[in-house]
Amino acid sequence: MTTSRNKETSSPTSGIDKASSDSADIDTGTKNMETLKESIEDQAGLWLVRLDGRQLSPEETRELKAWLRRSDYHRDYLTRLAKQWDGMAALNKLATLFPLTDNNLGRTGHSNTKQPHAGFATKWLPQWQPVLAFSLMFVVVLAGWQSSLFDPAASSGVYITAVGETQRQVLSDGSVITLNTNTQVQVSYTDKQRKVSLLQGEANFEVAKNTQQPFVVYAGQGLVRAVGTAFNVRLSETSDVGLVDVIVTEGRVKVRSRYTEPYEQPLTDQHPLSQRLMDAGQRVQYSDASELVEAIPTEEEALLRKLAWQKGSLVFKGETLAQAVAEISRYTDKRLTIADASLKSLQVGGRYKTDDIDNLLSSLAEVMNIKITYLTEKDIQLSAKK
Repeated sequence: MTTSRNKETSSPTSGIDKASSDSADIDTGTKNMETLKESIEDQAGLWLVRLDGRQLSPEETRELKAWLRRSDYHRDYLTRLAKQWDGMAALNKLATLFPLTDNNLGRTGHSNTKQPHAGFATKWLPQWQPVLAFSLMFVVVLAGWQSSLFDPAASSGVYITAVGETQRQVLSDGSVITLNTNTQVQVSYTDKQRKVSLLQGEANFEVAKNTQQPFVVYAGQGLVRAVGTAFNVRLSETSDVGLVDVIVTEGRVKVRSRYTEPYEQPLTDQHPLSQRLMDAGQRVQYSDASELVEAIPTEEEALLRKLAWQKGSLVFKGETLAQAVAEISRYTDKRLTIADASLKSLQVGGRYKTDDIDNLLSSLAEVMNIKITYLTEKDIQLSAKK
């Protein structure tokens, strides 16, 4: 059974991005000019709140520069709005991005720059003045507000899947967690870090990039720290030493065993065995029994097989029947046993869907030429055919 309980949550920045993508150069002369102007004016208001309230991140600065280059009207309207609001902090920041001329400051002079249409201050300021006042009043409180501008509390909580269930969860910052069968994940977003604890099972993480708020997954006695990347973490349910398996599929992550606070402590040469930088296509393991973060050389095809659960499948290629049964058992509450010891070492191959265990076992029995016996509703025995 597969469920999807996605919670798409947009941050305030997405409103600017979306509006910006819809606004063409105002010189196009289309019938939608007034609509486009209003869109630009709304965008300018959002930018002014951010400029006057806090320091822009490097990524936001690049976004603003790109927005300002869209047309003269973008630059002039935002500059005049900042002056009308008497936002010296905003004006100072704008001055570092492009020259402030007499024209865009609203002084007398000659310029080829098109002027904002009459009444821009009276039209816009009454609508946005409460928002600006609110943002300035709380500027000290919001000094730690990061560039993602998402609500940390919106994603915090515990996400759980039942046996045989998977779940895709979209967090408020745009990151995505896909939970495999019988998995528990606790999310605790704060202004300093995006903390996720894998309490049980296996999950895949697609991390939205945010250099100011690392995404940290705690599993067993170690952690995986990322900025913007994708990786899979599995906490073994059969190991008595808390074995954790990490596969990186995109970008780079830092893995540390036996971590110590603070979590942002950088990699050093003092404990080289307990920490490792990983790139896409690499796999490591660590456990409670040792501080070693051990690289596990694994071919790309084998990595893909380990990640096949994300597409609702189990893929075997040379695993023993005992290993295959152990893996299948993760996806059902039925008890599977191998009656004949001689069968345990048989090699298994093929792709099997996990959403129908009975059909999976039937297919496996046909491929392996073995017998499947339902002893009870919950007890299934695999044995040799007589």
